[in-house]
Amino acid sequence: MFQIFFLIFIIVPVIEFYLFIKIGSLIGTGVTVAIIIATAIIGSKLLKHQGLSTLHRAQENLRQNKIPASELIEGIALLISGAFLITPGFFTDTVGFTLLIPYVRQIIAKSFISKGKFHIYSTFSKEHGDNNNEDIIEGEFKKETNHSEKIDHKND
Repeated sequence: MFQIFFLIFIIVPVIEFYLFIKIGSLIGTGVTVAIIIATAIIGSKLLKHQGLSTLHRAQENLRQNKIPASELIEGIALLISGAFLITPGFFTDTVGFTLLIPYVRQIIAKSFISKGKFHIYSTFSKEHGDNNNEDIIEGEFKKETNHSEKIDHKND
């Protein structure tokens, strides 16, 4: 775990700093900054589209009583992608855009699914008793009492 944090917080900024200097000296500082801003904007648009697509697939699987394990892992990959895309830098943008590719996310999801077990626990049940064959008619009612139509019975 320590090694992962070391990579993220020490080595990645060093790589980014190096790339900023190299690319900035080749194409200029203004263009370098413009590219970083453009990748953040383009990445956020693509991230929104991919995220909604993944969400719709997960909802469809849930409607069909299937476990949306792949979609959940892809959603996590999209979260990581978003974090990389909003972090300024060429290396992080490359990783972020790579995670936006559906095929890459599917490979990652299959890898995680093959290593783990996924279960869905639900407290909701469609069935209540054995009323599966009965027709259910939905509606509203309002109980009204009309006091003026009461009949008085007198002893005659």
